[in-house]
Amino acid sequence: TQAQFASAGFLAFNSGGRLAIETFKKGPAQLLIIQSTGTANTYFGFSTDPLAQTSANGYSSWITQDGRDAELDEALRNRCRVKWGITGMGTRDAFEFWAREASPKVAKVAIYANQLAGVPKAGAVTIWLAGFNGGVDAATVLSVYNYILPKMPIMSDLYVGSVNAVTLQYAGVLQILRKSATQENLTALKNRITTYSQSLRIGGSVKTETVKSFIYQQFDPRDVVSISLTKPAGIETTCQKNEVLVIQEDPILLLKIIAV
Repeated sequence: TQAQFASAGFLAFNSGGRLAIETFKKGPAQLLIIQSTGTANTYFGFSTDPLAQTSANGYSSWITQDGRDAELDEALRNRCRVKWGITGMGTRDAFEFWAREASPKVAKVAIYANQLAGVPKAGAVTIWLAGFNGGVDAATVLSVYNYILPKMPIMSDLYVGSVNAVTLQYAGVLQILRKSATQENLTALKNRITTYSQSLRIGGSVKTETVKSFIYQQFDPRDVVSISLTKPAGIETTCQKNEVLVIQEDPILLLKIIAV
């Protein structure tokens, strides 16, 4: 076998019965091309493939730029904080991680220490569960309970329950220019409010001004003539620790649009 090199500045030596080749110059700009003539195969590195190519071009260089995950830093920090909270037995993050890990139906978790189903009790833990649009079924509650109970510290009590969903139906009149009063815009507005509803935490509240802001975000503010947004009498925009608010569409329309 005959070896030819693109650069004459090299050193060839015997390395344990193998021919080792090293260039005098160092750095990523150095190129070494190996060609073999004859019947022998040329092996590179750890390759032992008898069908290996007898001619190859390649390069090697140091990594000079930092890598970066597609995941946002804040999302990564929060995910790690919650996950590794399981290393500290009894932490709030640990219970939340276990509840979500026990069932994919769990979208929202509220944890209260030293309470057993709302009754003060030292050493007890109460966990309320919810899906995106209300409570969860009994099977999900049982799955979470059975998953967490063996992880509980000795001499402690555990209660797991589903929240009660409190339906909140906003109604109102939106006067808007005819060019913006399209079904596409109305559907997009409903989707925005649904997403907001699904983001509400257990025991949280709904802000009417936030709902109004979605209207101005969806429509050109210059096309909005007036907004009259009300909620049914007797329904509060706040709820209890074992409740979650769910914004639902009015049986007729979430908002009555009057084109002007």
